[in-house]
Amino acid sequence: MAAEFAIKQLKVKKAATIHDGASTPSSCRPFRRDVQKMGGTITSQEAVAPTDTDMRPVLTKIATGAPEFLYYPFSSPRAGTSPGR
Repeated sequence: MAAEFAIKQLKVKKAATIHDGASTPSSCRPFRRDVQKMGGTITSQEAVAPTDTDMRPVLTKIATGAPEFLYYPFSSPRAGTSPGR
């Protein structure tokens, strides 16, 4: 659903993903697959530790690929959302 929204509604061609390496790496796979199926490109696939609070290094690395969309399937205070919201 997220890939379809990004490609069809937002008209993006390039996306990047971030996962926490523990609970969400598999949640990025369908997004990556669907983006590529619809003709988009995944510019970066990065991981952060669940305890990381400074995202600047990973975001700086991702920025080099100039993605138009960032898929960040987290549900934690560090990601800016809380479960159930």
